[in-house]
Amino acid sequence: MALKDAPREFKSDKKIIMEAVKHNIHALEYISPELKADKGFALELIKNSNSNVLKYFTPEIQADKKIVLTAVKLDGISLQFVSPELISDKEVVMLAVKENGVALAYASQKLQADKEVVLTAIRNSNGQALNFASLELRNDKEVVLEAVKNLKVDSYMGSYLGGIFKEAASKELKADKEFVLKVVKLHGFELRGASLELRNDKEVVLQAIKQDKDSFVLASEKLQKDPEVIKAAKR
Repeated sequence: MALKDAPREFKSDKKIIMEAVKHNIHALEYISPELKADKGFALELIKNSNSNVLKYFTPEIQADKKIVLTAVKLDGISLQFVSPELISDKEVVMLAVKENGVALAYASQKLQADKEVVLTAIRNSNGQALNFASLELRNDKEVVLEAVKNLKVDSYMGSYLGGIFKEAASKELKADKEFVLKVVKLHGFELRGASLELRNDKEVVLQAIKQDKDSFVLASEKLQKDPEVIKAAKR
């Protein structure tokens, strides 16, 4: 019998609920109001569940720092169900982004503009947390370069998990030749994020090809016909 259709007393029985949650996390939608406000039960469930359960409890529990710290340490994405006060708490957010850098998406704007928090998030998200950093930090050379450094290749799919430079870096950095040279030296295929002018810059394109021959296709049409560039791509 599903907890939804169970007798009222079942919805207040902790053992029954713990067992139900093993099969369907959404069973928590139907627990009694008393249990939804029970801090001890919430903490026990968080510690013993692989799923995110914080969303099913009361705002008071979502604002309890001890409970929230336990939740985000186990699952950083739990930050999305935390009170407005705690998504502005640096200790809570740092713990969340250490577990999963993408949790930065749920932090307060103030902490999305905190360089220490953002760098930590970037290092724990294959660079993808840059998408959630403040505009100011997306124009910060140290921060953007750290994101590029942390890009990974999916060893299972054999594909490149890149594109962060194109998706998240500022327009100014995409047109900064000195900076773009550093970017493509790390990951040639990030040439796709460079300005059109720099994708037509022979020095930049050759540096990208040197790191990744496949980046040849990202060069301007003019440079794809350049004998030196063609030769570099064929080496």
